[in-house]
Amino acid sequence: MAMTHGYLGEKDQAFEWLEQSYDTREGDIWLLKVAPQFDPLHDDPRFQDLLRRMNLEP
Repeated sequence: MAMTHGYLGEKDQAFEWLEQSYDTREGDIWLLKVAPQFDPLHDDPRFQDLLRRMNLEP
């Protein structure tokens, strides 16, 4: 769901799903950094914070 919302530019909804995925340690959350569906989120400070918490800083 986070990918869908991210692709559509629905940032708040995407981050809600991403935070849930982070909290439950879903295995595919690492795609956050490489999946083009998340490109619209890259300029949001929440994106950088999530990358930092996942040790995936750019």
